[in-house]
Amino acid sequence: MNHRRLPLILLMWCSLTATVYAQDKLPPRLQSFAQTGPMRLTRILGTPEIQRVRGSGFSADGSRLVFVEDMSIFPDDDEAQKVISPIKLRSRLHIWETKTRAWPREVDLLDKSISSVLVSNDGKSALLIGTMHPGKDWLIDTFVSVINLDTGKVVRTLITEDPRKSSFSARFAFGPDGKNAVTSMSGNGLKVWDVKSGIPTTIDIGKDLPPVGVAYLPNNKQFLGVDVNGIVRLYDIEIKKFRRQFGTNEKDIGNMVASRDGARLIAFHTESFVSSYLTVWEIESGKKITLLRPEKGVATTMVSTAIFSEDGKTVLSVWVKPDEAPDAVPSSKLIAWDADTGKIRWSRTVPYRARVPCVVKGNELLIGGGPNPVDVWSVNDGKLVSSWTEHKSPVNLIAATSDGSVISAGHEPTIFVWGNGRVANRVVQTDAVTALVVSRDAKSWLVAGADGSLRHTPPDNGRSIGIATGHKGTITGLAYSAKSTWLYSASEDRTVKTWSTIDGGAIATLEGHSEGVNVIAVSPDDRWLASGSSDATIRLWPIKGGKLDADRDIIVLEGHTKAVACLAFSADGKSLITGSQDRSVKVWDWTKAKCVRTIVGHKNWVTSLLVIDANTVLTTSDDLTACLWNLNTGKEIGQVDFGIVGDCPRCVTRTTDGRVFLGTSNWLIYEMELRLPQSKAGSASSK
Repeated sequence: MNHRRLPLILLMWCSLTATVYAQDKLPPRLQSFAQTGPMRLTRILGTPEIQRVRGSGFSADGSRLVFVEDMSIFPDDDEAQKVISPIKLRSRLHIWETKTRAWPREVDLLDKSISSVLVSNDGKSALLIGTMHPGKDWLIDTFVSVINLDTGKVVRTLITEDPRKSSFSARFAFGPDGKNAVTSMSGNGLKVWDVKSGIPTTIDIGKDLPPVGVAYLPNNKQFLGVDVNGIVRLYDIEIKKFRRQFGTNEKDIGNMVASRDGARLIAFHTESFVSSYLTVWEIESGKKITLLRPEKGVATTMVSTAIFSEDGKTVLSVWVKPDEAPDAVPSSKLIAWDADTGKIRWSRTVPYRARVPCVVKGNELLIGGGPNPVDVWSVNDGKLVSSWTEHKSPVNLIAATSDGSVISAGHEPTIFVWGNGRVANRVVQTDAVTALVVSRDAKSWLVAGADGSLRHTPPDNGRSIGIATGHKGTITGLAYSAKSTWLYSASEDRTVKTWSTIDGGAIATLEGHSEGVNVIAVSPDDRWLASGSSDATIRLWPIKGGKLDADRDIIVLEGHTKAVACLAFSADGKSLITGSQDRSVKVWDWTKAKCVRTIVGHKNWVTSLLVIDANTVLTTSDDLTACLWNLNTGKEIGQVDFGIVGDCPRCVTRTTDGRVFLGTSNWLIYEMELRLPQSKAGSASSK
């Protein structure tokens, strides 16, 4: 078979290798996994997928970031459907500590849907705005509450309103010291609340409508409010009314942001129902300083986020397309403007959607949730300083190396190398990773890309060998021979191919499956290659010199009723354990083509398996569980139910010191400790 040698430099270390820490302090909903049992969670690697980020925010000191995940379920408008699928409001707050890059606290809010979170300057409390379902009828109420972020407890509900009586479209503001909050509602007026007592002070607005935007000043005694006519007023809490006003010629101001020193403000202006330009004002004089609007794409671009630098001389803003398709790659802009002249200092293309929380700390701009938990940009020159760049897709592939490191991959074209619970390196590929395996001695890597190529990295960071395989389908499985002399690749094109690790030369093609091959494994004695296929069969290929041995017969195992998804040999090579989409695990005396035991218990596909020892196998399934089974009796001896945290285990590996790592659909890797007296390290693992 013809093949070509790809360039030797195929792997590139990512330049933005900001250290990412493991999650040693577990959030409450995961602490049940850390209890005593056959499998015990010790820590979490990575950052979780935030499926729907809404109204999240930083504390002013940047120490905390609160993400809001909305898990509410709303029925159809049909009355009959409401009986079948009643309203189920639910939100979760993910409270991140930016210094340790971990989320040690999560707060579940039942019967509440949070639309916005305003975090106090010190990060100890937050103002929650959203809707709640009292359960009396099908209507929902609006509310404003204060939550203690250290305890996760709601300490005070300031407002609960029937939406039929009051508009909840106005803005809110949290006082700099966290002791006061301003609310502005058409049916409730303009009020300043004492957070501790819950007692409001009504601000006199005369015959005017309540402001549609508010912003506290740093003195904690004054705040700004803007009405529907674009008039900005400076309100004084002590005299309970406004002192002065300006901006009478500026229409459609929908929101405002004050500078750190209280000298300037940014006004968001709305055109065609989106904020499409900014103006900068001097608060003391009421003078407009400048107008900020990109020269190109005015009709299709809106400003979603804007903030002052600490000295108030730079405006940092994110501009997005309001009608961009959900599955499109965002083409947003992060623009730094000179606040005095209105000139652009620098501009960067960024992957942010809609409003993203941000905060400035010195020369650093922190932006959260788009799609990384946090990106850090230089205010001066717009360089990306660091990024919490971990998995941004389900972790489908995982393997352990000889030094105790763990390597993992998902749909993105990056392999992550984890050491001591943190990202030690990132290996950027030319395409998405479809298969990954580590050699028997756990020193070499073999990676398959979506482009159909293989990349073999020898020990000691030797030069990678690139192989254009010529497979006509996605490469789905990989394996090394026992002495790492040959490589094996399985594909959806129904074939298995063998290659030389010396020069990447093609050796043989094995054909026989009627459907795609999903997984392969090599026997401990290096004489047999097992392949599992979507045709529901397993084939044992006799191998000699990397080729099919014509002196021995191919063995075919039949018994599964659906695709074979994973398989592994026992340590002595006498047994083969397979998992299938038919939900079963089978133990084979493969030399006799005989199934000696069928283990039934999973309620969905068996996606991966790990042979722990002669008596035990660990399996993962799309039923959201990871289970330990006794191979002699077929009985379950341990289970971790990831369904209680809305996660799904996808792959599993084990290090030489016995630690087990599970990659999951929620972008996380769970490090588990096994407590089985009979367990032995160094067992085989499967896809």
